[in-house]
Amino acid sequence: MINETAYRQECPITLSEVQGGDELEELAEILKVPKSWLYTRTKTNSIPHFRVGRYCRFRWSEVWNWLEKQQNQEGKNGLPAQK
Repeated sequence: MINETAYRQECPITLSEVQGGDELEELAEILKVPKSWLYTRTKTNSIPHFRVGRYCRFRWSEVWNWLEKQQNQEGKNGLPAQK
């Protein structure tokens, strides 16, 4: 299981600290994935998000729950679950 406290300590930014910036770009930095990966996931609705006009917004609690669900699914599919 992911240790949220340890992750937040390692991560220089949290979504709650994002003020007026591009949340998608900030989330990509937090997750260490390309923005294009997040664009694809938002277009297919496979990552929790909502829109304000044309802008994607994310709630940290929903993204965190999604990450844990992804990790649990990996373990069930025969792939090693991350610690």
